[in-house]
Amino acid sequence: MREITSHRSNLRGSEKSLDERIRIEVTDDPDNNGVSSHYSFASHLHGSWEKFKNGGRIDFHSGPVYQNPVTPDYRDPAELPLTGVSETSILSVLIDRLRCSQRKEANKTQAKAIALTCLEEALLWLHAEEKKT
Repeated sequence: MREITSHRSNLRGSEKSLDERIRIEVTDDPDNNGVSSHYSFASHLHGSWEKFKNGGRIDFHSGPVYQNPVTPDYRDPAELPLTGVSETSILSVLIDRLRCSQRKEANKTQAKAIALTCLEEALLWLHAEEKKT
């Protein structure tokens, strides 16, 4: 297992901040493309790390999503099983969450607006890559 810590900013200088109390772990080895697909989340409570009660996992799809139609084992892409979510689906959730948080004037911040723009741009780039394949 590998721990991800890039979500922790350490700006508040407090072990009690939200991101300091969340642990993210990669729970599988990278595949042939060097990509991991399974991530788990835990919270720090009463001196120990506990898994979230509602699951606290993200499983990304691994495996083919497209096959060349000229290969003998070709199957319609709609028939290929999905093993998890896509990067674009996770970005869409984050975009929705930030858009919702920006609806109330009291919640609007420049940092959130910039983050929202960056996430929307990332989604556009990933969609553009999909169109190439």
